[in-house]
Amino acid sequence: AIKVGELETRVWVEMDALLRNLRRLSQAVPVPSQLLRLLPPPPPDGWPEGFQLEAVAEGLQTGLVGTTSPTEFVRVGAEYGALRRAQKLSYVGCALLGVE
Repeated sequence: AIKVGELETRVWVEMDALLRNLRRLSQAVPVPSQLLRLLPPPPPDGWPEGFQLEAVAEGLQTGLVGTTSPTEFVRVGAEYGALRRAQKLSYVGCALLGVE
């Protein structure tokens, strides 16, 4: 059986690949900071070569995000819980796929 963490990693890797492919087509899509807050720590073997979302999230940690009332970018910590983080990510996946 596949573990939740493995599926979560696969979703992030596929999302990263989708965003890189869109950039190649000159269709750059911004990644919402709310989504990047859910990016988990790198898997045991690390992110695959070319994975860019980790660098984007790290870059946001040095500044403020948001347009209405800018706030500090903070990724969810271990206390948030891996299962809860994966559940939140699943909502985003459904929205991206147009599934209700």
